[in-house]
Amino acid sequence: SPIMSNPSPSKQQICEEMYKSYHAKFPDIPTLTSVEYLQTISSSSSPSPSPSPSPSPSSNNYILVDVRSKPEQNVSMIPDSITLPEFETRMKDTSNNVDPDQTVVTYCTIGYRSGLEARRIRDVYHMKVLNLDGIVNYTHACSAMKREGNDGGGILLQEPRTRKSTRRVHVFGPAWNVASEDFETGFFSTFDMATKGMGVGFKACMGGTKRVVRRLCGPCCRRER
Repeated sequence: SPIMSNPSPSKQQICEEMYKSYHAKFPDIPTLTSVEYLQTISSSSSPSPSPSPSPSPSSNNYILVDVRSKPEQNVSMIPDSITLPEFETRMKDTSNNVDPDQTVVTYCTIGYRSGLEARRIRDVYHMKVLNLDGIVNYTHACSAMKREGNDGGGILLQEPRTRKSTRRVHVFGPAWNVASEDFETGFFSTFDMATKGMGVGFKACMGGTKRVVRRLCGPCCRRER
C-alpha cells in the first residue's frame, strides 16, 4: 500500500506534527511546505548539477535564508539558500534595493527559530515572508519526490564548503532526529544545544524581552524617582 512504501512514516508524521506545533506560535507568518517549495523550483527552473559559488534567488522570487547556527550549516544547507548574516549584509547594502516581488523564506530544523526570524525580518525590512517547515521536513519531501520518480534532477542537500550534494543533515538535537531514512543525521550534545541555540533568534527575542522588562520594572523605577 502507499503507506507501507514510505520508508519512515512514523518519523514523517512526527516531523509534520512538530512543525504544526511550532507554527501555531506564529499565526501571523504564512507557511510554506518543503513539498510546495520543491514543486515550485522544479517547475520554474532546472537545478544545476554544479551550483554557482554565490547562491542567488531563483526565478520563483524566493530568497531562501538559513537561520541555523554555523556548525549546523557546515554539515549541509538547502541548495541556493544563504545564511542569515549574508542576508543581513545584502539588506544593508544600499545599492541593493529590495524587490517588492521577492519573498523571504526562512528555515531552520523544523520551524521554530525560522518563525522568530521571519517575524523579525518582516518587521524590520517590511518584506513578504514565509516560514518553511524546516530542513528535516525537506528531507522527507526529497525522498517523496524520489519515490515518485521525480527527484528534481537530484535535489538533495548541499555541503557549503565543497558545493557538492550530500545526504548528511544536522538535526540540532535528538528530539528532532526524525529525518528521512534516506539521510544520515547528526546533532549537538545537550550542552551545545543550549549554547548554539541561543545564537539564532536572539535578535528576534530581544525586542519582546525588553518590553516585558520595561513593563515589570517601570512602576518600580518610577517609585524610586
